[in-house]
Amino acid sequence: AKSITVKRNGQSVMLPVDDKAIQLLTSYDNQKATIIGPRILSQLDTVGPNTIAEQIGLAKGDQLISINGESVKYYHQYQRVFSNNIGQVSTLKYLSNGQEQTATYTAQENEILGIRPVMPLSVVEKFGLVESLGMGVSHGVDFLGGQISAFGKMFTGEIKAKDSLGSFITIGKQFGPTWDWYRFWNMTAMLSMILAFLNLLPIPALDGGHVMFLLWELITGKKPSDKFLEVATLAGFLLLIVFMIYALGLDITRHF
Repeated sequence: AKSITVKRNGQSVMLPVDDKAIQLLTSYDNQKATIIGPRILSQLDTVGPNTIAEQIGLAKGDQLISINGESVKYYHQYQRVFSNNIGQVSTLKYLSNGQEQTATYTAQENEILGIRPVMPLSVVEKFGLVESLGMGVSHGVDFLGGQISAFGKMFTGEIKAKDSLGSFITIGKQFGPTWDWYRFWNMTAMLSMILAFLNLLPIPALDGGHVMFLLWELITGKKPSDKFLEVATLAGFLLLIVFMIYALGLDITRHF
């Protein structure tokens, strides 16, 4: 994307996307980063047992105001400010039953406050059989187009290949820690399309390689020798093995 259009204060505003953002957003370290999201109030829905929040007396319905004077009215502000004050005595201001309250706490490394905000309502749009077929095709075309575009950017250096490669370990992680039918079928469809696309690449040993040789024969009228096809297929197979070993190596180094 070269630009993003948003509605701000009732007006449409176009924001240009810096080319440097491509590598930043596609880097492996930022795969789970939250780029944008709804602005959620720091109003408590749940207070975890045996947590700092329970110890200082926070309760469901309370609204966070500030930590050490910095506003935490919204949940993304709370996450940032709380992390920046790990290991030091912090003063928390919050509203409880309409009254402003103050509490102090000290959070140690890897310790959480233990709260969950009231989440905005979400609506799942469902489609009938005929509509879902059309939406599926549209979604698949958009996804495949994005993959082809990203593949091209790897060759131009706009996207680092090592950030976009992974083995069966990466694939397994994409399915998530809990079972979800939507995620399962979505991942199954994406993997199928990616494999279909890769299979059409002009690499000997893949279907795309056979098409390449057939086109050569169609254009020149000469069929490549069996020996040449054998050597080319072996070279293509070895190339694929090298890619697989490289992808597996990347996953192993990421884990450790």
